[in-house]
Amino acid sequence: MLAACADALGAPFEGRPAAEPARIAAIMNRPSSPLRWTDDTAQMLVLAAHLAECTGEIRREALAAALARAWEAEPGRGYGMGAVRVLSQVRSGVPWQRAAASVFGGAGSWGNGAAMRVAPVGLVAGLSLDDIARAAAASAQVTHAHQLGIDGAVVQAVAVAVAARTSRLRRLAADDLIAVVAQYARTPEFTAELRSVPGLLEGAASDIAARFACDATALGSVPAAIAVFLRHPDEPADAIAEAIGLGGDTDTIAAMTGALAGARCGEGAIPASWALRLEQSMRVWTVAGQLSGLGQRR
Repeated sequence: MLAACADALGAPFEGRPAAEPARIAAIMNRPSSPLRWTDDTAQMLVLAAHLAECTGEIRREALAAALARAWEAEPGRGYGMGAVRVLSQVRSGVPWQRAAASVFGGAGSWGNGAAMRVAPVGLVAGLSLDDIARAAAASAQVTHAHQLGIDGAVVQAVAVAVAARTSRLRRLAADDLIAVVAQYARTPEFTAELRSVPGLLEGAASDIAARFACDATALGSVPAAIAVFLRHPDEPADAIAEAIGLGGDTDTIAAMTGALAGARCGEGAIPASWALRLEQSMRVWTVAGQLSGLGQRR
């Protein structure tokens, strides 16, 4: 729910330079303004429902088909051109392996589409971090053939799991979280970006915007979201506002930051006004409940 709210709050600022805090606060605190989420949440809901139905497993063919159906049902959610090309091919019967490898000259996507939806994988109870990394990679592969795109999903999912499994009575040590998640990145580029995060936590948010591209690539957005979360691990609203303030791919960076904050702080951290303003909030709550009930079924 917090990730969906953050996605919707960040959407009006997408593609723009860093916004003034007052403008962000106005959107966040406007009681009557509805919150409409984007493809980030649309795909996250699909993945969460898939996990609930498949008892925590990723069945790639079924997931690819479900993601394609969701795009076809609501193509106006803000899907990128690469995602549209992959999902439209899957919907027309092209195997997901071939569709995922067809974009960007055959290299596959290194965008953040797999990372923005992957948080439910990190919340599946009873899985080791190794299991979560494998499931996250499988969930990414149905649309992202490039290793940077897969790394983004794996890193985000493991970070969500660590955030969820660290007691709020304990300080969340940034160095420890980064050391854990960096083990799961297979590309040296991702490892290097992650290892730069602790050095950015004591300065200004503008340091994060200067260090990372904050764009639609996994490499430019996932480390940025983790950095903002680690600056405010117990203050979700502050983390989301700062994520939006970075500029660039604001809805996705805010959604990933919100997923991390929600994993650590729980549903009680969601401002009531946000939940009331969020479109299809009952659908979001229902899918979240199915995912949380998965642990008991497992």
